[in-house]
Amino acid sequence: MKEDKRLLYESKRDEREYLYSDDEIDLYEILLILKKHIKLIGFVVLLATALSIAYVLFATPTYKSSFIVRMPSVGGDKYIFSVEEAKTNIDNLNTFLEQKRYEELAGLLSLHLSDVKLVKSINPSVKRGKEHFLEVSLIVYNPGIIEKFKNAIVSYLNNNPFVQEKINMERMKLFNLKREIEAKIKSMDSMRRVLEKNLKEGKVKDYGFNPLEMEKVIMDLKMRLEDTKTRLATLKGFEVAVDPVIPTKPHSPKAFLIIGVSFISSLFLGMFLALFVEWYQNAKRRHKEVFSE
Repeated sequence: MKEDKRLLYESKRDEREYLYSDDEIDLYEILLILKKHIKLIGFVVLLATALSIAYVLFATPTYKSSFIVRMPSVGGDKYIFSVEEAKTNIDNLNTFLEQKRYEELAGLLSLHLSDVKLVKSINPSVKRGKEHFLEVSLIVYNPGIIEKFKNAIVSYLNNNPFVQEKINMERMKLFNLKREIEAKIKSMDSMRRVLEKNLKEGKVKDYGFNPLEMEKVIMDLKMRLEDTKTRLATLKGFEVAVDPVIPTKPHSPKAFLIIGVSFISSLFLGMFLALFVEWYQNAKRRHKEVFSE
């Protein structure tokens, strides 16, 4: 019984050693194959690397920057235009770019055709937790166009008829409220002076209310008036909350990344081709041997 177990153990050990030996032989053979076809691998790597360097040298560089637009409000948290609506409008501008409808885009933004052709893409995005701000990313061929394009986009948003109508309606509403409050203050001031004069002359001794309450009402009205004036002065359309930073270095092409990825990819491709060529040559040789017999 013990002898049987010993023989079984030794057979399994010999089998494992044989497998490990095969693995080592296979790996060694692969290394020999790669060494045999080292010129092919080197040619593939050099060719791919040269092509990637040529692309980096001759590709037109692009520059990326972004700015943040604040949605138009009418005071407090009351906004007259949603960030999603603004995003849709700017997405429409990018569609014109993608379709190369430069003349129509130049007309919408009131820019020269040559300026529009310097822009590659316009990408609006909404940041989580900042639902009343829209970030607009620009990818351009000339960083000098970024500031001009920023102003053109903000003007385009503000020229929206719906935005203009809402702002004008709110401005008229605030203006009428301001005049109404001013008229009340003027009327109550006049009444207060008359009461004070009558009290001093002793003509009236009891008005049925405390004159100090009138003063409090007037103060409240003046505070409302100042608040209305502030809302009227700050009533605006779309505004730039954060200006773009003008880049000095290109966003693309990324030279080191492109060359590095090209080198590694071509190395693996060259190794694969070397193994494939070796397999093909062996298969062809075996085929000839079979038919020659």
